[in-house]
Amino acid sequence: SRATLAPLLSKELGLVRFAELSAPEIHNLVRGLYPWPGAYTFFHGKRVKLLRSMVAAEASRGNPGDFWVEGDRLFVACAKGTALEMLELQLEGKRPMLPREFENGIKGQAPQFSPESA
Repeated sequence: SRATLAPLLSKELGLVRFAELSAPEIHNLVRGLYPWPGAYTFFHGKRVKLLRSMVAAEASRGNPGDFWVEGDRLFVACAKGTALEMLELQLEGKRPMLPREFENGIKGQAPQFSPESA
């Protein structure tokens, strides 16, 4: 009698907007939508699936969506001055990869995730 219906999940629900959500909110979205429909964003017009993450203790650097690498760790700036550490990502058409592999594959490109594909 106390059960409630949950809304249906759609792929559009997984679009991550770093400027609107804090790191804990995005981390919960990544966990809650794995494996389907999955959380995703865009990098230079290509979809990037966010497979595993954790809330970073570090403060945000730059604008929401900007990311930076420290050693083998990749951080993304989120809303409210928070940062998210990405543990595993998957670039469109590629296999799942660790942050260091992602960084090696994108050398020379602006470090910015975008909520739009274009």
